[in-house]
Amino acid sequence: MSSAPLSTLPRPVPEPEDLERLRSLAELGSVSASLLHELRQPIFALQSYLYLLERSGDLGDGLAEHVRYLQSLVEFYTSFLDVAHPVQTLDLRTEIGAVRPVLERQARQQKIRLSFLLPEEPVQIRARPAAPRQVVANLVRNAIEASSQASAPMVEIAVGRRASWATLAVRDRGPGVEPADRSRIFEPWFSTKGAEGTGLGLHLSRRLVQAEGGELQVTDNPGGGALFEVRWPLLQLSPAGEPEPAPK
Repeated sequence: MSSAPLSTLPRPVPEPEDLERLRSLAELGSVSASLLHELRQPIFALQSYLYLLERSGDLGDGLAEHVRYLQSLVEFYTSFLDVAHPVQTLDLRTEIGAVRPVLERQARQQKIRLSFLLPEEPVQIRARPAAPRQVVANLVRNAIEASSQASAPMVEIAVGRRASWATLAVRDRGPGVEPADRSRIFEPWFSTKGAEGTGLGLHLSRRLVQAEGGELQVTDNPGGGALFEVRWPLLQLSPAGEPEPAPK
């Protein structure tokens, strides 16, 4: 019995959402590769200088604290160099904990209170290790900047579940996002900060989320300000203890 040549067999037609995801990954890869190429060497050089400075042992308490803070920043940015690593099972609470110290220090410097609302049980997703951290860092930093002029500045970071989704909500009490800007705020190079903004943070954040089958949206915060909400496909544990996608 003869079989048809492989070249004559019908090829599966990719679904539109699969093509869009591939386009997102290609665009993200192109921008990320350019940024990482520029950042890798100065970050590693700073890491070496801080190591030598710490080894000198001739640091006062004040300078030692600044060195430790700079080391935490270096570790924070170095983790983003791992964006090309394979997809893994991650707990959103752990990913937020990895960037929390740096974000809390930045908030204290601007006299803004951060409120973290994290569940006791794991909230698991499938993503590249650096991706959720970068998304959290971008959203919280934007919220800190937006809240700097508020009368009672506070940023709330909440993790939860909704149906088959793992959710991350970042709420601020700033001026909010104008309805006319919401359709463009995730476009590359578009910024509401004028000359101070690059217009890449939100664009890259949305691409990172979409690459894993999720979504990032902005709406009004009911208490005033903006609400940025991220949704990733939620993982659940099978009876054998292995992670598996949540049923839809």
